[in-house]
Amino acid sequence: MRLLEIVSGEDTRPEVHDDIVRFLRGELGKGVVEAKDTPNFIGNRIGLFFILSGLHLATGHRAAD
Repeated sequence: MRLLEIVSGEDTRPEVHDDIVRFLRGELGKGVVEAKDTPNFIGNRIGLFFILSGLHLATGHRAAD
């Protein structure tokens, strides 16, 4: 997979984070996304949003504003 999410903890040193991101992008060719420590992956959350939006449109329901 091209996309990789990285979560830094409160004890993660900025230089370690930067070195890892540089390695992931440069050596492995990954697209790196900064994420918070929450359940589910960003890609899944975005995908589910669009799936649910499509279902609402197909059934005539309107998503909450």
